Amino acid sequence: MQPHPDRLIGGSLLVQVGLAHRGAARVLVRRLKYEAVLAAAVPLAEAMAARVDDPGAAIVPVPRVPARVWRYGVDPARELAKAYAALVGRPVVDVLRPALWTRRNAGRARNDRSAVGFGLRRVVAEPVIVLDDVLTTGQTLMSAVGAIGALAIGAITATGAGRVKV
Repeated sequence: MQPHPDRLIGGSLLVQVGLAHRGAARVLVRRLKYEAVLAAAVPLAEAMAARVDDPGAAIVPVPRVPARVWRYGVDPARELAKAYAALVGRPVVDVLRPALWTRRNAGRARNDRSAVGFGLRRVVAEPVIVLDDVLTTGQTLMSAVGAIGALAIGAITATGAGRVKV
């Protein structure tokens, strides 16, 4: 599995990325995301823990919309967050509330993707790191960070896809 460079998105958000979204890493993400193979979260979390500088903050998973959790039987970012947090000794806090349904963005061209919006389940009172499974355009992470506000001090993902812009 190949490492992936960290990326700066939205002009100011540093996203630390575990692996390039290809080969075995891509297979692991697919198994977790679409086949609910929970064991796939462990090697992805290990790769993140090996590459991510520990900011000493709680981990906030980017939640999957309920319709897809029901369809696929898993919330991949939640499973990754649990595995990663166990490795680095940080708590997982569920503060983001997704929409009930959004159009699927996976496989769509950059300009054909839907905006993803989040609400808050509760106010964030301490610095947090936002965690997602795959970084492509960065729109989802920026939306999650925007919902949380200034206490979102960074982001991490298991894999990164697409062009690298630092």
